[in-house]
Amino acid sequence: MINQTNGDIKMADIVVLGAGITGIAFANAARTKFNVKVFEKNNHIGGKCYSYSVQTKAGTFTFDIGGHWLHTNSYKEVVNLYTNLQEYKRKAYVQIGEDCVEYPIQNSYIYLSNHSIVEKIMSEMCAIQQQSGPYANYEEMLQGHYGKTLYDLFFKSYNQKLFNLQDLSTINYGFLESKRNLSIKEKRGYNSTFMYSSNGRGAIQFVQQLSNGVDVRLNSTPSRIYPREKRIEFSNGEQIIYDYLVSTIPLNKLISITEDDNNEVSHEARMLKSSRGLIYNMGIKMNRFIARKSWIYYPDKNIPFYRVGVYSNIDSRMAPKDYASIYVECIVHADYKDIVKCLINKGIIEKEKDIIFSRYHLLEENYCFYNSATTHIMDWLNLHDIYSIGRYGAWRWSSMHEDIHQAVNLSEHLQNVPVKSNT
Repeated sequence: MINQTNGDIKMADIVVLGAGITGIAFANAARTKFNVKVFEKNNHIGGKCYSYSVQTKAGTFTFDIGGHWLHTNSYKEVVNLYTNLQEYKRKAYVQIGEDCVEYPIQNSYIYLSNHSIVEKIMSEMCAIQQQSGPYANYEEMLQGHYGKTLYDLFFKSYNQKLFNLQDLSTINYGFLESKRNLSIKEKRGYNSTFMYSSNGRGAIQFVQQLSNGVDVRLNSTPSRIYPREKRIEFSNGEQIIYDYLVSTIPLNKLISITEDDNNEVSHEARMLKSSRGLIYNMGIKMNRFIARKSWIYYPDKNIPFYRVGVYSNIDSRMAPKDYASIYVECIVHADYKDIVKCLINKGIIEKEKDIIFSRYHLLEENYCFYNSATTHIMDWLNLHDIYSIGRYGAWRWSSMHEDIHQAVNLSEHLQNVPVKSNT
């Protein structure tokens, strides 16, 4: 193992790029066997799994950067990494016109007030021969799963807003996308129950608890990677020689700073696409409509947001009594006045003065579009002992528990892989 310094160039067994939940989970699992150093470009850990509190005249509001619920149905062992967690039952809804029915809509459409629509959906549901594909694209998958009427009623416009993309047929799909769009035979889905904090601190504790004992360097932005030398440079002038490089930064950005003459990999990385995201965190007065709801979906194309969630309905300590901490996930170019107008129209608030606090977060990468070329990119990186993991590192639509699981598995894998010498 390398564990020394060499002049101005430092050395480490493993360099990790990104101190979000994936990078920290990997470092936590690997630190007992390796000398691991984590480098984070921001002045705090957490990445998008970050929380903050705001003092207002009404009291203290706490927010995440959108909903970060720990779904552990597939990976129960992830829960063992944490304390101070509580299990919650999903209370999610879909707003269709004046109807507000339980999510998932494919199991509750019979409660819609438009009986002709209900009959059409029911007829199509009976005709659907549920298959796993193959489908040519994301649009075809959605119609194949739910039928044309339910697709036109909810899935088309909702996904157009979610991805900020009108033509859903231009999106490929992989296993995880298909998994999230559960079939009509499934009744609950992957997020019917979830774990979250019970102490008012928000999702940041998912990262903080795993960061104990982890060597994290903040304000460190990677500027160039030399895979043959196994050397990485940072914008502050620091250089590190490593045995392994584990990256959680967006895959296309990783390739863009990696020195090599593989034009095919560089081209494939430039073709990777993702949606952008706009999230408004708001501290508002509580009302009867949003009380006890986890989140609500809004497919209507005339509404500038596609989902509203209530942090404080999960953990009441995240807002003062009689108030709520909410997140409003919007189309990227949404106008604030239009957002407020629709929040009033949909009963989230009664008047604009009910908003005590508001702050927006623009996400340059929100949802990554599946691309089969990532397999080739990953193979090339692995040949150089570089491993790109997590939602943005692996360029996939994943949840926190899947990213943690991937990080822990990689740590176990590297313990059994011979280290290649630097050349």
